[in-house]
Amino acid sequence: MRRSTPSPVGRLLRFGPGLVMAVIAGYYVWRMNLPNQKPGGMAPRVDHSQIEPGRTNLSAPEPRWIMEHAKNLALTEKQTAQLQKLKDRWDANMKPLEAQLNEASTAVRDTLPGASSKGAAIETVRAKAAPVSELTHELLEARKAWWQEASPVLTPAQKLRTEALWSHRFTNSSHAAGGR
Repeated sequence: MRRSTPSPVGRLLRFGPGLVMAVIAGYYVWRMNLPNQKPGGMAPRVDHSQIEPGRTNLSAPEPRWIMEHAKNLALTEKQTAQLQKLKDRWDANMKPLEAQLNEASTAVRDTLPGASSKGAAIETVRAKAAPVSELTHELLEARKAWWQEASPVLTPAQKLRTEALWSHRFTNSSHAAGGR
C-alpha cells in the first residue's frame, strides 16, 4: 500500500493556525492601545541611552492610558498639564509610525485569507509580517523613551502605581484602576 505524499501546498503551509492567530491578535491588541492621533510630526528617533540598562519591564505605559487613569493615579493639575503636553507631542510624532504599521498590518491581513487557497509559502507570510514586527518594536521603544521623559513628572509612589496598573491591565478583569 502506498503512503500518500503531502501536496506541494501542504508542504508550504506548515505554519498552522497558531501563527495566524498570533499575528492577528497582536495587531488588534496594538490597535486597542493606540493613542488618539493628531496630524503632523515625524516618529521620534529613540535615544537608547535614556533607557535604563537591565530594566525588566518590557512595556512602558501608553500615554493615552495614563491620561485616562489620571484620577486613579491621583495626578495634580500641574502633573496632568505637564503629561498632557507630552502626550500631545507623542500623538503628533506617532502619526507616521501608526500609518506605516496600519499599512503593514493590512498587507499581512490581506495575505492570510489567500494563503491556503493560493498556496502562499510561509516565507511570503513571514516577509509580509516582518515589517509589522519591526514597526511594533519601534513603537515600543518610542514608548519607553516617552515614559523615561514622562515618569519624572510623577512622584515615586505614582510611578510605582502606574507601572503596577499597566503591568496588570490584561490580567485583572476590573483593570485594577476602575476599568477602561
